[in-house]
Amino acid sequence: MGCLIVFKSITYAQRASRILAAKGIASTMIKPPVSLGKSCSYALKLRQEELAGAAALLRRSNIPLNGTFVLEEGYYREVQV
Repeated sequence: MGCLIVFKSITYAQRASRILAAKGIASTMIKPPVSLGKSCSYALKLRQEELAGAAALLRRSNIPLNGTFVLEEGYYREVQV
């Protein structure tokens, strides 16, 4: 299963990607499904096992998250981490 961390802009997604990479957490930047964000939203796709740690690291780094989502049965479900 995969998961997404959604950001309100490409700038926040790029910053988050660099922070995660510096800590050895691989991610891929994508446009999230329309149902998960506004048209200017971007997301980082990463392994579900790394979601909680990644979200905590980004919050400590003052990167605002617009949501965290887990892919289940073909649909993304919002989760609190």
